[in-house]
Parts: sequence; C-alpha cells; structure tokens
Amino acid sequence: MDNSQLQILNVYPNPTIGLTSVQIKSKLKDTKLYLINALGYIINEFDVSNLTEFSFNLEHYPVGTYQLVLVQGGFFSSLKSLILN
Repeated sequence: MDNSQLQILNVYPNPTIGLTSVQIKSKLKDTKLYLINALGYIINEFDVSNLTEFSFNLEHYPVGTYQLVLVQGGFFSSLKSLILN
C-alpha cells in the first residue's frame, strides 16, 4: 500500500466546541478513524471507508486535547491533535 494516501489533510474547526470535520486524502477500503484521549485510550472509532470527508460531534466529551489516528490494513497515519474547548 502507498502510505502517502493514508493521510488526514485537515481537522476543522480546531479548536472546536462540538461539531468537527476531518478531510482524508484518499478514499480507501476498510479504513477507521480513532479518537484517542489524553491518557491514550481509544474513546471512539469511526468507519471512514471510502470517504474523503467525515464529521462527528464532540459536545458530550470532556474539554481537552484529543488525537485522531487514521488506520487502514494495519497501517496508520501521523497523529492529528484536536482541541475541544
């Protein structure tokens, strides 16, 4: 697999107060987006297979910094930070 295709291009708005969108470089099969809290725990998993844009709501999560990780077939992209105010 070409790892350059497995990228989160943009996370906005960032910081956010709830609704957040993620832009993904390429549509890929069997792709997951993980939301990880400051303690390193996966607190949510989203199926983003064949998507280049995905939105989710964080308004019921505690204020803080989160990490987003895109995973496909055992490969993962670099982390993107997301701040929830």
